[in-house]
Amino acid sequence: MMMDKSLTSLGLASRVVLVTGSASGIGLATAQLFARAGARVVACDRDELGLAATVALLPGEGHWAERVDLGQTLEVEAMVARILTIAGRLDVLINAEVQSNAAMAVLSDEAAWSTLIDTHLKSRYFICRVAGEAMKRHHWGRIVNLADISGRRGSLAGDATHAVAQAGMMTMTRAFARELGPHGICVNSLSPGVVAMPMPCPDMHEDSFVAASVRIPLGRAGLPIEVARAAVFLGSDWASYITGHLMAVDGGVLMH
Repeated sequence: MMMDKSLTSLGLASRVVLVTGSASGIGLATAQLFARAGARVVACDRDELGLAATVALLPGEGHWAERVDLGQTLEVEAMVARILTIAGRLDVLINAEVQSNAAMAVLSDEAAWSTLIDTHLKSRYFICRVAGEAMKRHHWGRIVNLADISGRRGSLAGDATHAVAQAGMMTMTRAFARELGPHGICVNSLSPGVVAMPMPCPDMHEDSFVAASVRIPLGRAGLPIEVARAAVFLGSDWASYITGHLMAVDGGVLMH
């Protein structure tokens, strides 16, 4: 399958798009949709086999994989440098990497807290900073950080630490939006609700998943492609006057 002509008006043809967490789930769906829109996709994850499968599924040409631990700042800097060497530019960053380290705040020791904050906040901060510097060269860019709705609704049982990290990412997104806005770069946050995947969350048992779905006004869990559509919109020309926005793709959960 080549470029999807229905997506041409998004202005993504020949854009260079870095999608983290693209070995599976939302990241995979997002990488595929950007490729269908004509973008050149750099698929990033720590799962080498999953990355290879992702790139093999992408329509079009010029895509490649980057196996990188986003928690290692030097690896992130080296990856962005390679992208600039190979493609000459970086236009869009979609931070779709999802790692669940849910733990009740009262049970989290200092080491667990530090690990979670490094995973969710430190890694996102440095990749946004490095990508933003690359985007400044062309005075155009889009950054989209996935931060689930726990950062806005507060914690449910068992995920207080996780919720704090998600809220931090949302605040960080707005800080980067203010900093990078004068350079033509839009930075937004995308908040998925319950998403149906082979295993939506390592810490969520099947009965909890079903119970959560019942509370959704639309009456069902979302699909990875439904989150991907929002990510592609925010990464496109169509979102040229949207920045610092926290967009929920949650079936209406946050109305409660």
